[in-house]
Amino acid sequence: MENLVNRIEGIEESFVFGKQMSEDKNDIKIFAKLVYNEDVVENTYKVKGEEKIYQVINEKIKEINKTMPHYKAIRGILLTQEPLIKTTTNKIKRKNNLDLIEKEEKNAIQKFKN
Repeated sequence: MENLVNRIEGIEESFVFGKQMSEDKNDIKIFAKLVYNEDVVENTYKVKGEEKIYQVINEKIKEINKTMPHYKAIRGILLTQEPLIKTTTNKIKRKNNLDLIEKEEKNAIQKFKN
């Protein structure tokens, strides 16, 4: 899945993960954290601003989803320009990245409440 997402022009790396959506442990949706190069995305797709970049990349994800079985489709994306956490051998540290995503979500929820 990550290989398909990484083929999108401007995506430098990706991290696909399952996210529990409710108390039901079987209610899991596939999400992807995408690291993009702003200059490449803006020049390739002729868009400016985070919202437009999100829209264009989301459309590319929808195209990928059409080629996948329904249960493998990506249901949400997180965009960032910050590199993923990796080992010294350049492998993605899945646990560390999941912890960071959870922390970012909690901070966003906290900001929203204030």
